Amino acid sequence: MKSPMVRKFAFHMILAGHRYSKAGQKKHALRCYCQAMQVYKGKGWSLAEDHINFTIGRQSFTLRQLENAVSAFRHILINDSKQTAAQQGAFLQEYLYVYRNVSQLSPDGPLPQLPLPYINSSATRVFFGHDRRPAEGEKQAATHISLDQEYDSEYSQQWKELEEQVVAVVNKSIVLSNFQPTQYCLNKYSDNSRFPLGVVEEPITVEVAFRNPLKVPLLLTDLSLLWKFQPKDFSSNNNGETKELITCGKDMIEAEVISEFLINSEETKMARLKLFPHQTGELHILGVVYNLGTIQGTTVLDGIDSSVGLQAGKYISNGTSVRGRQDLEIQGPRLNNTKEEKTSIKYGPDHRLDPIITEEMPLLEVQQWCSRWNSCF
Repeated sequence: MKSPMVRKFAFHMILAGHRYSKAGQKKHALRCYCQAMQVYKGKGWSLAEDHINFTIGRQSFTLRQLENAVSAFRHILINDSKQTAAQQGAFLQEYLYVYRNVSQLSPDGPLPQLPLPYINSSATRVFFGHDRRPAEGEKQAATHISLDQEYDSEYSQQWKELEEQVVAVVNKSIVLSNFQPTQYCLNKYSDNSRFPLGVVEEPITVEVAFRNPLKVPLLLTDLSLLWKFQPKDFSSNNNGETKELITCGKDMIEAEVISEFLINSEETKMARLKLFPHQTGELHILGVVYNLGTIQGTTVLDGIDSSVGLQAGKYISNGTSVRGRQDLEIQGPRLNNTKEEKTSIKYGPDHRLDPIITEEMPLLEVQQWCSRWNSCF
């Protein structure tokens, strides 16, 4: 008995689907393409997969099977496409158009998960406190940490030892057994097993790493953080009991909104988003929310080239965009201490996006009075 010739079957199913489509038999055409997709899927024939998914998406949209159409166009975008920039732009336009029609069916429903741009959740960094300010005649926070510098383990260890010495002096040469160093910047190298502390009226900056896998630019508008907050009173009189509040979201947490954020073709770009807590409680940063769209070629208002960057001018959107979200899902470090952990795959917690907001605290600042530090001595 001869082995089944599945590739020949798939090829003839595509030809049959094309014939059915020409004859106006949309349902039969869709069935043929779906059967052919079962053969080509996951075989490395990316161009053939893109063609079949694109046709399935269009046929499904014609038959008002909008969920199937969105799924087909989504597969084109999330795979490593080898299409040209013009073809990728056409795929993206079709996806945005179909997705917008789907969202109009349930405008009050939950925000959909968008496939673009890619987010490297493990590279997310969280900074607690104010940004560094110029030292010329102004005060600045007495800290060595900022998001503009790379993590240095030796440098961090020196500051940890210095903080231990300060604690020992305050406690008469005794370092508490449960002493934990202060961490203002959390990343994949820091100890994120405990809940970090944020302070009321002090900003929390979250740096998110976006990557555009396409050869066409992506324009994100109204980009902000998505969060959940549970108000709590941590004063000694209430012992951390939850308060019943009737205030709105902005009275508890204020989120900074980036009006436009452009990611060029195949570019990795960082976005720094801020939250301003106004009350004590437990904050959970869930993800980001934004409008996904594209721009009209490389046209920029004010006559400035797009290579200059977003700050140079306002980009002209092509008018098609969809509102959606992406969740920040950070996996903790792999546990490797006990025998059970070594023989299985278990991961510890990562709480860098789950800060506890405490009451206002004194903020130590320094001011440089001399043009040179050496001239002060």
